[in-house]
Amino acid sequence: HVGISSFPRQVLRRILKRTFDFHLLVVGETGVGKSSVIKALYQNHAKDKRDNSIKSTDQFEIQKVTIAGDAMDVNLVIAEAPGFGDLDSSDVFDKIECYISSHLDSYFEAELSVNQSNISDTRVDACLYFLNHSGHGVKTRDMELLGRLHKLVTIVPIIGKADTCTRQEVDVFKQQILSQLSQNKISI
Repeated sequence: HVGISSFPRQVLRRILKRTFDFHLLVVGETGVGKSSVIKALYQNHAKDKRDNSIKSTDQFEIQKVTIAGDAMDVNLVIAEAPGFGDLDSSDVFDKIECYISSHLDSYFEAELSVNQSNISDTRVDACLYFLNHSGHGVKTRDMELLGRLHKLVTIVPIIGKADTCTRQEVDVFKQQILSQLSQNKISI
């Protein structure tokens, strides 16, 4: 069909032929199951099964994969932050915050430039924050990092290794998480 009446269909068809980029940041302490979830995602949903991981200089492991959707393909870019341990985590926290901020700043600078035709949007769309189910709620260091990140990116809390808990334990921990986030005025 040709003409103004078919214009919306033509635009939709053109948009659906493109791929959509989605940038995730995966954060959590060492051993909470971040890498396992990422590998499972690739194995189950990837259009291209090759592992395209690269190590960047700031210790973030970046993996790219195309996931086939019904209407459109998604180029998923996952940046896995270095895990943090029981000792001083402030250096890792600074790197995570700097990673998000640098991508926000570079996009902002590109928007202000005269030539906006080649803007590459590498901003972090969401942060998957893995929490260790200790039975005592969210740890203090997790609350500190969540407090620093929630104004920069959308946070999706995930209970790490929840498959080792009963449904009741997961529900109790989930309520503890929501309560602590609300008390500390952290939006998710």
